[in-house]
Amino acid sequence: MDGSLRTAKGREPTASPLDVRDAARLGQFRPLLQPVVDMRDTTRVLAAESLLRWHHPYRGVLAPAQFLHLLEEAGLLAETDLAMVEAVTADLGSLDHHLGHRLGRLWFNMSAAEMYDDGFLELLTSTVARCGVAADRVGIDISEAALVADPAGVKRRMAAVCEHGFVVAVDQFGLSSTSIDHVKELPVDVVKLDRSLIGTVEDNDTVRSFVSVVVYLVHASGTSVLAQGVERQGQADILVDLGCDSAQGYLFGVPGPWERMPARSELTLPPDAWFG
Repeated sequence: MDGSLRTAKGREPTASPLDVRDAARLGQFRPLLQPVVDMRDTTRVLAAESLLRWHHPYRGVLAPAQFLHLLEEAGLLAETDLAMVEAVTADLGSLDHHLGHRLGRLWFNMSAAEMYDDGFLELLTSTVARCGVAADRVGIDISEAALVADPAGVKRRMAAVCEHGFVVAVDQFGLSSTSIDHVKELPVDVVKLDRSLIGTVEDNDTVRSFVSVVVYLVHASGTSVLAQGVERQGQADILVDLGCDSAQGYLFGVPGPWERMPARSELTLPPDAWFG
């Protein structure tokens, strides 16, 4: 994109599908990784979530909420997501070496449209295989909202995702009215508690009780619990007491390029030193 994106008075207009086409052509969509740590030993990085960002030349780094709808309108969402998967999985061996141990899993977000698209699943499978990565090292996040919208359909599609060798997580859990019994019927490896719950777990007894019940019931089904958006040590302490298995958030590291993912020996640094 060039200076024509600015108005005559220097203001930045709203981006359009044409803008994201230019951004894709110029390589401005890039993945950042955020570490997932073991709550029993927060110096150990268990996994990482790949987060898509638009490195806009004028507006800085943009989060998905600011441009995913434009990628969908331009018909580029699946293409961009596959490119991000390839970029991250191609570097997985180097990341393992950098960390000094084998990273358990890379997590990626999948839209409902992609989940229902057999062609996308086939392309995802071939992309991961081409990078020499076992499919079970790739985890797919499917939002609780998608599950609420079509429980039976999502259950079938989750099974299809698992048949391709991937593992599945219910993402942003706690925003809707999904029952744990319903989740227990799904081929789910991880339930990811939404950051809105974690943000109030310190000072809201109701939220803390809810999280405690969710952890208990999820564990009873043989599934693990990941807490998202952990930003304060007080939150982490409570989550450990409640039995959460893993966590991610600014307390443990902000999203950054894989080359700056903190190795175990570096995890004693303050969080803002990890990715700069």
